[in-house]
Amino acid sequence: MKRAWAIDGLLEECTGKIETNLQRIRKNATVLLDQLCHTPVMRISDIVELIGGVYNTAQKLVNAFVKLGILEQSEQQRNKTYRFRKYLDILEKEFTG
Repeated sequence: MKRAWAIDGLLEECTGKIETNLQRIRKNATVLLDQLCHTPVMRISDIVELIGGVYNTAQKLVNAFVKLGILEQSEQQRNKTYRFRKYLDILEKEFTG
């Protein structure tokens, strides 16, 4: 139950960031945030397919998520992946009681 509350709080925080900072691309941002709960590690090509857009649109969306602290970029230069780190941390955390 504590994990569900933690995830709910994280999603509220992320939704607030999207509504405040990404008004022009809110629809795609909301679609991406929803998908990140199912697939917390993605590549740009996955996001292009998800939003039905083009590479540049997906890249701008990912850059905005990285800037807002929602996504974290991998260190590799090619085939970069982007992680919903805070979500993964909640899933990996040991909750007791």
